Amino acid sequence: MSRYLRLFLSAAAVLISQPVKAEGVHDGVTFAELTAALSAAKLTVTTDKVEGRDILYAQGKNHTIGAFLVHCGDSTRCEGVKYLAVLSEKLSTTYANSFNRRRNYSKIILDDQGTAVISVELLAVGGVADENLVQNSLGLMYRMTQLKQEMIQASAKPPQPPAATLSHSALLAARAEEAWVGPPKPQPSDIDPALKKAVAESAKIAD
Repeated sequence: MSRYLRLFLSAAAVLISQPVKAEGVHDGVTFAELTAALSAAKLTVTTDKVEGRDILYAQGKNHTIGAFLVHCGDSTRCEGVKYLAVLSEKLSTTYANSFNRRRNYSKIILDDQGTAVISVELLAVGGVADENLVQNSLGLMYRMTQLKQEMIQASAKPPQPPAATLSHSALLAARAEEAWVGPPKPQPSDIDPALKKAVAESAKIAD
């Protein structure tokens, strides 16, 4: 076998061994990609900065969440996304701990004023699709709807944490509930101060 043929076969083997990146799939994520994905999903997106970090607020018909990139190092392409939301209802520490012990994608912390902050962190290393970015937003909004309903229904006994998994049908329902249909989309000109506070505090300590 000639030297040139060996080089050709070696190069071909390297190319074949490389994973094929599907369209719309990113290895890590940029702020522009996150913004574009949520906007394309018919959520109303506005952007801001906290401590020099780009953040966004995504508003659906029922809920507004905040999001920013994490584990960026010196690059604009980051390894993860953190999504945050707050509940206007007060939760007990017992309930929050019960929620967090289960295998939920979302977690609850109570801040120093007792506000319930719900967070979801998405790992984007190795490939993340635009739909993953959207579904994490919708999943958080869906959890907020669940918790609000449970607070209303829980009159005689403490509420039980919702199911640990988010089904495909639940995410489809969340998309139908939260997505705006047709322009113009109302702009979230008055973001909940509690959400702004939660995002700012989380952004200050995030990697």
